[in-house]
Amino acid sequence: MLARRLLALALAFSRAGALHTGAVPQLMRITGSSLSAVDSRLATALERAQGVPCPFFRRRFTDAVESAQLVMAWVHARHKSLPIDQPALLLPAAGDKRAHLPLGVLADVLREDFVRHAYVNGRLTRAVYDDECFFDGPDPDMPVRGVRKYCLAVSGLFDTRRSECRLLGEPVVDEAARTIRCHWRLAGVLRLPWKPTFKPYLGHTTYYVDARSGLIRSAIEQWSIHPIVAFLSVLLPRVADRIAPDAPDVRTFDEWFAAWLDAGAPPPPPLSANSICPPTAGGGDSLRSV
Repeated sequence: MLARRLLALALAFSRAGALHTGAVPQLMRITGSSLSAVDSRLATALERAQGVPCPFFRRRFTDAVESAQLVMAWVHARHKSLPIDQPALLLPAAGDKRAHLPLGVLADVLREDFVRHAYVNGRLTRAVYDDECFFDGPDPDMPVRGVRKYCLAVSGLFDTRRSECRLLGEPVVDEAARTIRCHWRLAGVLRLPWKPTFKPYLGHTTYYVDARSGLIRSAIEQWSIHPIVAFLSVLLPRVADRIAPDAPDVRTFDEWFAAWLDAGAPPPPPLSANSICPPTAGGGDSLRSV
């Protein structure tokens, strides 16, 4: 689908004579070393498109180049292992680190990040992360090392107005293991010109806090669906629906836990005896029995 749309853009420009650089066709053959060159040529193409005399064609050419730039920004973001150096994606420095926070306070910081939609807009509270924090999960493009690179990638993936990563229940604090676990549901739209919707799914992320630095040194996530299903839900949604249903619109931790097991996902790892768990409807600690 992506290649087909980019090819259509390339043909439109070649027929109209608006581009002579061959920038758009090169999108089919990009590598990590050529990303910057493609970005530069697309910027040149946009300048040339704006110089087309006819207002009708100028608008169409400009829209097409801007769509190609949006695709390139998404490619930068999606493939986290590639260099991300586009000015539009650069983030400000993290500032002073907030090291050695009590785990309960750190859990509050993570909760606020969910409230601020930081997990779809990339604006994590980087002051509580080690600069070389290790992020891993089912995504084929993981793992990623570096909180800045991770934030840059997330900032370019989702349409933030139509996407949500909802925290279910309170973060689970394990003082003995120095971990915090957050349970969430992700749903929304990808930041691409045709705004594809991806299949909603459940997940949990375990944050490991380094005893020496007092900062989050790694964040490991698990999903309720296979990453191939998540990918198919964008390209072939009907096929993906036959393989796995959408995650239900859960609102509480108990609903998340039941839906997680219904999806066939393995139970979250057991917690130590002094873990602080999210309350259940009956007031108990449902994760203690996992």
